[in-house]
Amino acid sequence: MNARHIPVLVSEVQALLHVQPGDTVIDATLDGGGHAEFLLQAVAPKGKILGIEQDADMVNFIKERIRNAGGIWKNLFVHHGNFRAMTSIVSSHGIHHAAGILFDLGVSRWHFVESKRGFSFHGVDEPLSMALRSNSAISAADILNSASEKELENIIWKYGEERRSRQIAKAIVLFRRKKRFATVGDLLAALDVVLKKSRRGKAHPATKTFQALRIFVNDECGALRDGLVGAWKVLRSGGRLVVISYHSLEDRAVKQMFRAWSREGTGNLLTKKPITPSREEILKNASARSAKLRAIKKL
Repeated sequence: MNARHIPVLVSEVQALLHVQPGDTVIDATLDGGGHAEFLLQAVAPKGKILGIEQDADMVNFIKERIRNAGGIWKNLFVHHGNFRAMTSIVSSHGIHHAAGILFDLGVSRWHFVESKRGFSFHGVDEPLSMALRSNSAISAADILNSASEKELENIIWKYGEERRSRQIAKAIVLFRRKKRFATVGDLLAALDVVLKKSRRGKAHPATKTFQALRIFVNDECGALRDGLVGAWKVLRSGGRLVVISYHSLEDRAVKQMFRAWSREGTGNLLTKKPITPSREEILKNASARSAKLRAIKKL
């Protein structure tokens, strides 16, 4: 596993979580352990990190990393599951309250580069899965082959905020009359008619459609809502919740929930506006360019 998600805004995460030696911290999106490595140093020598990871391949990788690294890594406990089940996961590890909880909602670089599940435009022969779990029961191809034109339009508009959602949905339906969707190349071919005039700009013209399908397949918005509610329940008084999002749907949901807790008087916003990476960080890690960090303290 050569391509891993490079942690973003590391110093900002550390400052805002403000964890101390001996604390129990939850990394809700463990991935390859990028942020966890720094958090382990902060809670050492007796603190612990509970890392939640939904992808079995990534879980196997991080467990191997723990075995090989030893030292403070022995204080990282890995749970294979989705953070939407936060309360039951935390309870199963005998944890009552956490001093800090981190969500880094970015899709791992490994998923784009090595997973071969159809996340990248470049893997034209890859199967159109887009599932963040290796054992997912539904795939992007299933949606493309079975959803009605109206359903496709709604998915692409709601989760991709793609203004050409109607034309794209129509193009998808026309394509599948001749050939069922199976690979990334099939989707790109279907979209080409609509998007061929949109080749300029930094982002690939199919970015929003791919994003919409991935979010829908993994129910990312529903999982985020459930995960945040669960995190708030297990966060101790004085504990801090930090969330890094990468697109407007995620950031909007986080902002609204944080503001609701603030209005209720149960939380104190630590970031009035989202924190974004410096130009220097973006130059080193282009994937960081869309990151937005928000933090709140539980009262």
